[in-house]
Amino acid sequence: MTGRAGSTPGVRRLLALLLACSTLAIATPGSDAQTSVTPPKQGDQPVQAQVGIYVEEIGRINEGEGTFEVTGYLEVAWQDARLAPYAPEAGGGERTFLEDEARKVFEHAWWPDLEFANAVDKGERMNEELMVAADGHATYRERFHVRLSSRFRMHEFPFDTQQLRLELESFAWSGRDLQLKVKDSVVGFSPEFELPGWTVLGVTERIRDHQEPRDRAPFSELEALITLKRDPGFFIWKFLVPLTVVMLLISGALWIPPDQIKDRVSVTLTGLLTSAAYGFTVTSYLPAHAYDNYLDAVVVFSLVYSSLLTVLIVASYRIHINGRPEVALRLDRFSSFALPLLFLAVLGVLRWVY
Repeated sequence: MTGRAGSTPGVRRLLALLLACSTLAIATPGSDAQTSVTPPKQGDQPVQAQVGIYVEEIGRINEGEGTFEVTGYLEVAWQDARLAPYAPEAGGGERTFLEDEARKVFEHAWWPDLEFANAVDKGERMNEELMVAADGHATYRERFHVRLSSRFRMHEFPFDTQQLRLELESFAWSGRDLQLKVKDSVVGFSPEFELPGWTVLGVTERIRDHQEPRDRAPFSELEALITLKRDPGFFIWKFLVPLTVVMLLISGALWIPPDQIKDRVSVTLTGLLTSAAYGFTVTSYLPAHAYDNYLDAVVVFSLVYSSLLTVLIVASYRIHINGRPEVALRLDRFSSFALPLLFLAVLGVLRWVY
């Protein structure tokens, strides 16, 4: 018992020494650096950080999955007088830390620690740079590549306009500790930016308070909206025009003599199968949704049109075999002009509706 009791003070001193050493290691990242991982607030006022996003490239827009990929530059600037140990030793200017050096500074000093809230995967940070001025003004820049989720509204597809969302916030500091501000000089696109199949209408950024049910407090969030308008040329020439031509051509079945019912029906069945095949193809470009879009409506009407043509052909055949061939012929001639005009007119009406 005595030996055990006598060892207790020694154990305590050893634990205290280890704790002191660990604290010292955290507090001194360099020979003269001082640790401060709490926000540099002025009283109860949160830290103000200016944020800007510069888009370099957008790729792999996947409406079916509701995702897109973006490559760009992020810039964040804030003020923290406690960064003086990392500032230039003498004179003005800034001290620059690159890549791993910048990450090491953030291990011992406070920073906004921003992440994309709507990221699908971890993403990639490249070309990191931290610049610290003598007065504690810090500017952090990075090049990033990340896959983000976004809500696609496909009602007008393929004549639709979409907004791609980039939602940036700190996962560590709520709005009570950190407030973001838009850095206008960093908002925009690279002059070499191109997005095949889309026309970029602009990019806007705004700051909003965002809170999920699991969050303890609202978080200051930068929401960048990239507005794109789809170029419908691909879908017009690869889907709409061929399907329209097929529907107009199967109307030629009405010029086949009414008594040749087998040949007539085989033509209309070709139209039905073609419409169904186009429907499956269009679906591969679209997300799962409970509403129709323009191409959906065109495909459905093509099925209805082929079915209507089949009904007219059968009716004409029945009239012909019942001893009224002249009536069947008049019905065929009228339908051969009226149905194609009806199809084209409905295409125009659907475009107006959607």
